[in-house]
Formats: sequence, C-alpha cells, structure tokens
Amino acid sequence: MPRKQVRRQGFETRQKAVDALHELQQTVKTGGYVDLTRQTLGEYLDGWLARLKLTRSVRANTHDEWESHVRNHLKPHLGSIRLQQLAPAQIQAFYDQLHATGHQRTGEGLSPKSVWNIHMCLRKALTDATKAKLIPSNPASALMRRPDPERDVDFWTSEQLAGFLAWVDANRDQQDQAFYRLAAETGMRRGELLGLRWLDVDLEGGQLTVVQQLARHRETSLPKTQRGRRSISLGPDLVEHLKAWQEAQAFQRRAWADAYEDLGLVFTRENGTSHDPRVVSHRFGDLEATAGVKRIRFHDLRHTSAVIGLRELGEWPDETSKRLGHASTAFTLDTYGHLLPARGRTVAAAFDRLLADRQEQAETAAK
Repeated sequence: MPRKQVRRQGFETRQKAVDALHELQQTVKTGGYVDLTRQTLGEYLDGWLARLKLTRSVRANTHDEWESHVRNHLKPHLGSIRLQQLAPAQIQAFYDQLHATGHQRTGEGLSPKSVWNIHMCLRKALTDATKAKLIPSNPASALMRRPDPERDVDFWTSEQLAGFLAWVDANRDQQDQAFYRLAAETGMRRGELLGLRWLDVDLEGGQLTVVQQLARHRETSLPKTQRGRRSISLGPDLVEHLKAWQEAQAFQRRAWADAYEDLGLVFTRENGTSHDPRVVSHRFGDLEATAGVKRIRFHDLRHTSAVIGLRELGEWPDETSKRLGHASTAFTLDTYGHLLPARGRTVAAAFDRLLADRQEQAETAAK
C-alpha cells in the first residue's frame, strides 16, 4: 500500500515547521491522526443512519427516534458545519436553543429529557465518527448530564383525565374511546398499544398480555425490557369499551372485504393496517387542543397512569412498576417518588400508637 503524504504550509519559521512535523509524527504514532475532509455533519449523519445496524441496544424505535432527531433538529441547526470543525461551543449553543425554543410546533422549549435524547443521538454518532478516525475526539462527550427525572414528569390529575375521556366519549369513535382509556388506565407504551393483538386480550377474563411492540414501517419487536412482557388487569368499563370497538372493527372488516389487511391488531386504520406511531402522537396533540385541556405529551398518559395509581389509588410501587413494565421498582421510585404523599409524620404517629398498645398489652399480661 503506497504511503500517503500529508502537506502543511504557512509556517512563520523553519523551526515552527519542524515542531509541527514532530507533533504530526507523534499524533500518527499514537493513533490520533485523522485525514482532512470537507464532509459536513449533515452528510455524515445521513450516512451514519444508513449504516446503523439494529442491535439489542439500538432497536427499531430507537433508530426511528434518532432519524427524527437528525431530520428535525441536528441537520437544520448544525448540519452545514464541517464534521471536523464542529466545536463543543457550537453544540452547547444548540442545546441552549433547544431548551429555549426547540419545540417545532409551539416554539416553546423542549423538556430536559427531550434535549437529553437528542444529545444521546449526537453523542453516539460522533463516538462512531471517532472510532472511524474521522475526527480525533468527540466534541459532545462531556456537554450534558442525564437530567433529573423529577423535572420531566408531567401528567393529568384524575379530574383532568376524566374530563378528556368524557370529551372523547362524546366526540370520537369507539376506537379512540377504547384507545385513550386503555393508554391511561394501563400505562402501556405507545408502541405496546399499537402492537397489541386481539389474541393477547382476554375480554372475558379482564386481562391482556404485552408480548410485542410496534415501531414504524409495521415492524414489531419484543418489549423494551424483559419485565416489559407482562400481564395487566382490565376494569369492567374498559372491557366494555374494547368490546364496542371490536364490534366496530368487525364492521370495517366486512365493509373492506378482500381489501382488508387483517394483521390481528387491536388498534388499526379502517383497512386493517397499523397506525404510524408519530401520527398517533401528533393527533393526540390536536385532540387536546380541540378538547381544551391541559397540554401534555402522549407519553405523559403513561406518567398519568403511574401517578394516579400511586397517589390516588394507593397502588404499591412494585405493583406500578410491574404494570408499567419498568426495569425495576427502584426506577419507578426514582421517577415518581417525589410525587408520593409525605407519610413520615403519619407513620411516626402510628409507630407511637403501636408501641403504646403493645406495651399496655404486656403490662396487662404481667399482672
């Protein structure tokens, strides 16, 4: 393989040129040298996404999310900068802008968790660029710390949820009525709801089992974690809404006849095909605006389910954790512990009463 010559010019003195040569030789020796390229960050990100393979850590949903981050945020703001000239200060300014006015539809700031997700996408892309020796180091590696989950939990109270569901019952079809009620009562993830099959639902027994989730392009995958495969109980009102939708869906199946694409999914378009997860989230925002309720993200229905269960229904954290398919009860407490009612004083008083009762019983028995 022929040796590749590297040319540099513009040195003020011969000694500075010699010093630069020695520095370059040392960089090559330690493996830190990278070839100069005019490739922009946007060009690199396009190729990176095309080459990115799905693994246990990079699932279909993750790939879709990163593709969205690249298209909607990274390329519009940083895409024209040359990959090798991208500096930490430029990335930090981009993150600051996202915090201030990053929401494309409202112009409001993105949540800390949303900015963190975009950072994770960029950091992964630049880490891969470093491994490929396209850049000497990752300029995004130390710019953010994982945000406190307490700052990213938004939810509806039971009154707010009931108001929205009442509006849906009065203005939307059987599918929406069943879909939003199931999302709020079970806390299932968006992909789990859209990947739910009728064969995994026992309407008579009032239970369903989560065994798969749906990403874009009708791709299905296993639940996010091992604990994601779980059984969830269904209340009688929710069962009735699901039965009503099942009958309406059967009518659609007959109306479309041979053109109906029966995938066995619970929630579908009129011809039986699956919903696009992104469209579902955008549509939820439109319904919120029409219903005149507090604006939250679709994912916040999951938070709503958890908070109502823990705070208003007295559900134990391990029960909430299992219902939501969290990786551990510790994660559930880290996320929602600050929202639980303060019970310290109540428990302390109850402890006093318990000991007094036991002491009185002991004194009585000793007489």
